[in-house]
Amino acid sequence: AVGWLAACAVAGLLVAVLGTWSPARGLVEQVVSSVPGGGLLRDGQKWLAPWTLLLALAAPLGLRRTLSRVQDATVAATLGVALVLLPVAVMPDLVWGGLGRMRTTDYPEGWTRTRDLLESPAAEAGDVVVLPWSAFRAFTWNRRTTSLDPAPRFLPRTTVVDDSLLVAGADGLVRVSGEDPRSEVVATALRAGRPLAEVLPGLGVRYVVVEGGTPGEVPATALAGLERLGDDSSLALWKVVGGIAPPPVPSTTSVVLVAASYLLAGLVLVTAGLGSAASARGRRRKPQPPATVR
Repeated sequence: AVGWLAACAVAGLLVAVLGTWSPARGLVEQVVSSVPGGGLLRDGQKWLAPWTLLLALAAPLGLRRTLSRVQDATVAATLGVALVLLPVAVMPDLVWGGLGRMRTTDYPEGWTRTRDLLESPAAEAGDVVVLPWSAFRAFTWNRRTTSLDPAPRFLPRTTVVDDSLLVAGADGLVRVSGEDPRSEVVATALRAGRPLAEVLPGLGVRYVVVEGGTPGEVPATALAGLERLGDDSSLALWKVVGGIAPPPVPSTTSVVLVAASYLLAGLVLVTAGLGSAASARGRRRKPQPPATVR
């Protein structure tokens, strides 16, 4: 098992280094921009994950083997302490950089009230558009820490957000379209200064959420024709008046393909686990040669 992990770790390291090697950088850029799925090569740090797994398994195994050959108790204790302190020794900035910076943050009451309102039986069906139109936030109640917009994970409805991706290229920033085609419709309406009430009914969107305390402007024309529900500076909720189209649902083909892929992955994992367990039982039951009597 360690041998296979070592092979994966070396392969991952080579892929990660490939993107930083000048002769290969142009090839990597072409693969990322033109080959479907090539974007996996863009973020090299993910390819170092096998090294972490290899270290997590090999370090204690190596320590155990080393301690089995050490007779002095002081030396054995020193080696054990050294293994515990090794992560701190190789990444000292993690201790001081993380100290006090990773803390929990409570959402304002306005967020909780809005979520309860959207979950209530009186709420009408429909999805939610989130403004300001940006993928990132820096809330005053979160110490201006830059983060992804939490609304898609906090709110109980499907949210339409700015899911486009900005990629730096030779000619400047390039905006890559997101997965939800409704996002592009909303973005076009905002750029044109049109009221969202004109486009949201056809997209199956009933509510608009405006997050406060974060950079980003919301044009006054965007909210024209919408009904405001409540008055909260941290999270304001607006409603589309009148009928709306049903929110889009995934096609049957898409659902079947996704379910089949998950089922196949599950079967592979189960088969691998059963095979590993059977192999381990076979090794334990392997008959031992009779002892030689002298």
